[in-house]
Amino acid sequence: MARAPDKRIEQAKGMYLKGMKLVEIASQLNLPEGTVRSWKNRYNWEIKMRPVRREIRMQLRQESLKLSFLIVWIQKKNG
Repeated sequence: MARAPDKRIEQAKGMYLKGMKLVEIASQLNLPEGTVRSWKNRYNWEIKMRPVRREIRMQLRQESLKLSFLIVWIQKKNG
């Protein structure tokens, strides 16, 4: 008979996808870091995280450009 899936795996995955570090996840779930790391690799969490990270990088670039233009505009206005 197959063993029931460990609920902590899905819990850890959710925490990882929210951006938590493996060390933090392991600490909160009272698990060894190696266990959480092996789950991440075994269940391919990284592949699912790539589009999220790419989207975050794009948003940061856009915000950075907005701030750059704002700084230049303020400097021209005051100078």
